[in-house]
Amino acid sequence: MRLVTWNLNGLHDEALDERSEAAVFTAILGAPLAALQGGVSPLAPPDVVVFQEVVRRSYLAHLRPHLGAIGFSLWPTEPPERETFEVCAVRPPWTIVSANVEPLVASVFGRQLTITRLTSPAGPATVLTAHFDSGKEAGLIRRRQLAQVAVALGGGGGGGGGGGGIFAGDTNLRKAEWEAARDSLGLIDAWESLHCPTPTRFTWSRRHDGEEFKARFDRVFLTGGWRARSIAPLGADALPGTATRISDHIGLLVELDHRASMSEKSTSEPSRKPVTQTTCDDVGRVGIEPTTQGL
Repeated sequence: MRLVTWNLNGLHDEALDERSEAAVFTAILGAPLAALQGGVSPLAPPDVVVFQEVVRRSYLAHLRPHLGAIGFSLWPTEPPERETFEVCAVRPPWTIVSANVEPLVASVFGRQLTITRLTSPAGPATVLTAHFDSGKEAGLIRRRQLAQVAVALGGGGGGGGGGGGIFAGDTNLRKAEWEAARDSLGLIDAWESLHCPTPTRFTWSRRHDGEEFKARFDRVFLTGGWRARSIAPLGADALPGTATRISDHIGLLVELDHRASMSEKSTSEPSRKPVTQTTCDDVGRVGIEPTTQGL
């Protein structure tokens, strides 16, 4: 499975249509349309795309028309009555079996967890996405929301309808919050499992009062036999001919594969070594703790 996750910064109205249009083409083909027309080689389309902080205008004018035109099925099929929301889009051989939302625990912003159950000839999978609560002071709330995700994914015990589960979204997690919870939740951080590649060390950045703040807010967590093969940034550059970025977040393109969980294997099969996760202490030294609220 090739999966893209991206927070589109829909609450920022400046150049919203241009940014939304560029985000769709970048998620699908790796670059904005102008860059593709200028000779940039397109990437193969992903199988699954999850967007966060989507607004009604972006959904109706850009996401649904373009994604639908090349065979993606979207959920929700109509924009909900929320200021921002999450979108999951899949293309064959993956199809959406069912989907629902549930409130993110203790969210002061009324944010939700989107749960999409998929199937393919290779088997089922569950893909979750969300935008965790923002702000430095919401650390305990984010840890509760992270635990909610772990429960929804089966906590590494093969949840997600038998095919395991994937969470991809904007967690707003600070490094210390993740490290305080990681060993108890049974979640594999895809970036850490790949030994913390530098190009995706930071997924969010913003300038404020002359200072630049950076953080790794956007994360992919895996359970039930899902493993990451690669992770790469999308949309880090400004729109062609402008100084405007598509979003204050970069997108992530993650290549995944699925292996049978230990409980599903024959006892005669040699056991595999567990996936290694790295603490990546250099992120804590290089990264700057954000203090702005609109994250």
